[in-house]
Amino acid sequence: MNEEAPDWRAVQLWNELRRLANRAALNARALSEKMINDHGYPGRGASKTALYKKMRARDEDVFLEDKDFVRAFVLACYDGSMGPAGKAELGVWGTLQEWETWRQTLENLPEDTSQEIAAAHRSPLPQLTPPPPPRALSKAAIEKLEQLGRVLGNTGVYTTLRSLYPNHQLVDLWGQLIPICVYPAPQHQWDNIEAPLGQLRGSVVPAADDYDDAEFDRAGIHQFIELNRAYQKAKRSNPEQLRYNFPGATFAFDRLTHRDGGPKLDAFLSRYFHSAATSERLDAELMQEQDRDNRHKARIPLSELLQRANLHRRIAEELEPGVDPIETGRFRAAALSHAAVVMLATGDGSYDILLPERSADVAFHAGFRHVAPSGIFAPFNARVVSSAKSRRAEFSVLRNFYREWVEELFDAEAYEGWQLEDVGEPLDPTLAPEVARLQEDFDQTNPKRRGDLLYTGVSVNLLTLRPEICLLLVVDDPRWLGNEIEAAKQVGRPFRLGWEYAEGEIEHSQPKAKYSQLKPEHRLRLGPDLQPVEGSSFRAIELVPNAAAAIYLALNVMRTRRSRA
Repeated sequence: MNEEAPDWRAVQLWNELRRLANRAALNARALSEKMINDHGYPGRGASKTALYKKMRARDEDVFLEDKDFVRAFVLACYDGSMGPAGKAELGVWGTLQEWETWRQTLENLPEDTSQEIAAAHRSPLPQLTPPPPPRALSKAAIEKLEQLGRVLGNTGVYTTLRSLYPNHQLVDLWGQLIPICVYPAPQHQWDNIEAPLGQLRGSVVPAADDYDDAEFDRAGIHQFIELNRAYQKAKRSNPEQLRYNFPGATFAFDRLTHRDGGPKLDAFLSRYFHSAATSERLDAELMQEQDRDNRHKARIPLSELLQRANLHRRIAEELEPGVDPIETGRFRAAALSHAAVVMLATGDGSYDILLPERSADVAFHAGFRHVAPSGIFAPFNARVVSSAKSRRAEFSVLRNFYREWVEELFDAEAYEGWQLEDVGEPLDPTLAPEVARLQEDFDQTNPKRRGDLLYTGVSVNLLTLRPEICLLLVVDDPRWLGNEIEAAKQVGRPFRLGWEYAEGEIEHSQPKAKYSQLKPEHRLRLGPDLQPVEGSSFRAIELVPNAAAAIYLALNVMRTRRSRA
């Protein structure tokens, strides 16, 4: 690991150039081609591969000193803009002369320039605006929270699920039942993040307004139409609202099998609204029936759960005998998802799990606590999967994890899908400085690595019948959080949670503390025995069920990992 601190001037220049490339929706490979072919850098006939590798290597000092590089880079971004706003945005991106002057200004500044003076030298790009304060939960969200508290805090829903799925054991996390089942990863797969992926079916994402009522429950079409109607309205009148209501492409659940000792998920191409109108409806129906007429402790028969009963009936009648509703994705479009448990060593044998509260703006489970990063398992957008090469690259747990890492933990809008639906080539998350640091710190071949990134298994939420791929990022070095916070400040993109979470700032300021720590409201502290410490709040009904399952699987791995240490 390189212990020498990077030149802040070079880092600042490269970070702003990357931000410009993101606005132009150009990746490193496309930039390399345009810089050489259209702008003669560093000379016509130069190697595109060499320039591409140079940009991926992030040799910032070279970029700072090379005025021709900056010139060709900026011109390539302006020429190749394919962003959602198109050419209309170019006027506010700064002129070429402004970029060249700024580069020269940075180069001329002494390397030991104070942060206060350095802050006055800003790039031609518009400054990042601070995020708006979090909204309070709406009345509907509060009512939903209260309903789930009544249902999940009583025995009826667990009795119902056990009767519906007797062959699948509910998760018990620290003595509290969770409406979810898990398939732990075998130990030989822990280092293989892509191990749970099976086959991907199809090469075309369905149109945003295409609802297959022959395959899906027709009862869901009304919700599907309403979701699309709200999306079209926001697109016309308030595009910023699209981040909360967006029919992005997804990898949907096709089949769960067991090969090579562990779970394998086959998938097909779909959209988020299809999942909301089919899979998520199963959850809403069960909650409503369990809460109706004070039946919180009662077992609800399948016959009273009309949508779930219809799904079970079709599986029994139209598929081979014995097919388990939990292990087939037929007759719905359950979007696969992924969740990573981040466990930070505190230096005294304890661990903090990053477990913030979800914001009022998310579509499901507003106000609940969830592990971060987590998200829908999806391609970059619907366009890129038309290419077999891009399709294979996007069907990747690690690539999705990297995108969510930057988007959710560094509030990076450049990776939000609602802004990128028309981009023809995906942004490469490995080019983000945050991912570069992550790769270096947790590289299995690095003897000085700070911890491990591991695959822990698959969970299936029995409320939605939707699987999730679970990961664990265990940070053994208690200095890592403080170092990462400082590195993020140098780059100019602070370590803070994105809009999906209620409170962005992560660090808990303790002047006399030896190591940086998470804010108490963002963490669940575990003692050396991996149990919640006294005074650390844990109530299962406050967690997204998938978060509880991800923690359960992470603890399985941690116990074995520690016994081998």
